[in-house]
Amino acid sequence: MPDWKINAQLVQIFETDGKYDTHGINFVMLPNGDMTCSVGDGQIFKVFAEDMTGNSHAVLAYKNKVFQEIQTAPMQKILDEIYHMLVCDYQESISLWDLKKVQQWGENPATDSQKNMIRKKMKKRDLENIDMENLTKYEASVLIGQIFG
Repeated sequence: MPDWKINAQLVQIFETDGKYDTHGINFVMLPNGDMTCSVGDGQIFKVFAEDMTGNSHAVLAYKNKVFQEIQTAPMQKILDEIYHMLVCDYQESISLWDLKKVQQWGENPATDSQKNMIRKKMKKRDLENIDMENLTKYEASVLIGQIFG
């Protein structure tokens, strides 16, 4: 099964194994252990994988340009800070970053624009593993998050 199909499970394993609280943020787990969360309009939070001391750091980027940094700290503190920023500054995009809200719309079929973006940005051999006809909005959002992560 492709890794994008099990993204929610990967984040749950990260929480359980690390004893972390991600506050129900809709993170996309990248293959290198980094996590991203889209807040719309080309803006993403990126949490970097832990170092050997259990620390991480994060950035808020707009179209791949960093415009805010969260300094190195223990992973839970980074997760708490991102959640605080989301709740305070990104309520208008809660349907993108709140996992419970995402799950409400995520089972619907992927939109044509999501499918077109995936077709345009993914390698042909990787597209062979994707059932575009049955792709859900959530699965498409995870794929897009991994493409642009």
